[in-house]
Amino acid sequence: MSPQQIIKKYIAELQAIYGEREAKNLAVIGLEHICDKNYAWLLAETESLAPNEIEELLIILEKLKKEIPIQHITNKAYFLDLELFVDKNVLIPRPETEELVMWIVEKRKTYLPPNPSPKILDIGTGSGCIALSLKQLMPDKEVFALDVSEQALAITKKNALANNLAINYLQLDILNESSWQQLEKFDVIVSNPPYITQAEKTKMHPNVLNNEPALALFVTDEQPLLFYEKICDFALQNLYPNGFLFFEINEYFGKETLALMEQKGFVNCELKQDISGKDRMVFGALIPEFLLGEKL
Repeated sequence: MSPQQIIKKYIAELQAIYGEREAKNLAVIGLEHICDKNYAWLLAETESLAPNEIEELLIILEKLKKEIPIQHITNKAYFLDLELFVDKNVLIPRPETEELVMWIVEKRKTYLPPNPSPKILDIGTGSGCIALSLKQLMPDKEVFALDVSEQALAITKKNALANNLAINYLQLDILNESSWQQLEKFDVIVSNPPYITQAEKTKMHPNVLNNEPALALFVTDEQPLLFYEKICDFALQNLYPNGFLFFEINEYFGKETLALMEQKGFVNCELKQDISGKDRMVFGALIPEFLLGEKL
């Protein structure tokens, strides 16, 4: 079978699940992964693939039929300029989170000058996509990656090594207030915490529900903003004056999350939509009392 025949087979057998365009995209990802070639080669190549390559591509096809994410099959995900290892212990990075990272970079250029030794904390780091991309984009910053999961932090360390990026690692439960005293102060705190309610499960695709860690996804219907409230309280203690707090959020709780931050005492708060027009991220600043009357 040639690459084009593989693509046709993937489309024929997967389009009922993923749609034709996504089925083709999955075929291309599989081919690039197995053959270690780029898309231009796939378009031009007419010769049959090696028997072992065909066998591996058919194995991938069967896994895709079971709705296993292609990123877990290849153990690869791409985030901005990073190639990351991912598996079932961490969330697959999303494009919306890339927008959050670029917003942080933009804000640091726009607002007050950084402290002499600027520090950034990423809470719930997972694969490390936020922490590592911020370190890559702002190499002068000291970045800390925090997660409750030992397995997730091991993956973050693996990705840091693979991308030649030096960051710090912290394992603790941010919901446990007694652990906060272990941590220092930061200039920027960012988090993409669990925010999907139990009621929203019925709207989710099975490949997410069955393959990504529930620990990183779900909160109770009764406390949908649990992590946001706790992290706001933590930030009030552990942000430097003029420090910034950023969240990725549940699109259905944008106004509520913004109101929570304002209620906690953060100022100049903003709610920002993602490229699809959904409420996706919020920002707030922690300003000393003598600056509260001034606009940033």
